[in-house]
Amino acid sequence: MHHRHTQADIVEGRAFRTELPGAPLSIFRMGGFGPLLEGTGQCSGATGMLSMNAAISVFPRTLSNMYVLRIVDPDGKFHTTCRRAWS
Repeated sequence: MHHRHTQADIVEGRAFRTELPGAPLSIFRMGGFGPLLEGTGQCSGATGMLSMNAAISVFPRTLSNMYVLRIVDPDGKFHTTCRRAWS
């Protein structure tokens, strides 16, 4: 089996407290971004950016994360592989 992967690192981020009307405690909002690193397989040579947006509440206990991966794929290697896998 061939493992193909790309690593990403959040290099810049912020967290801030947000008050919600009627909520017993404030929530924490977090956002960050960073570059793609060390791609292999269909991701070799790919460039791009990972961004994340999160909201965390201690009470009630809640965690919501959204990660967005933007890939620059001028040769179409990743796009071609995804089309075969998801069609």
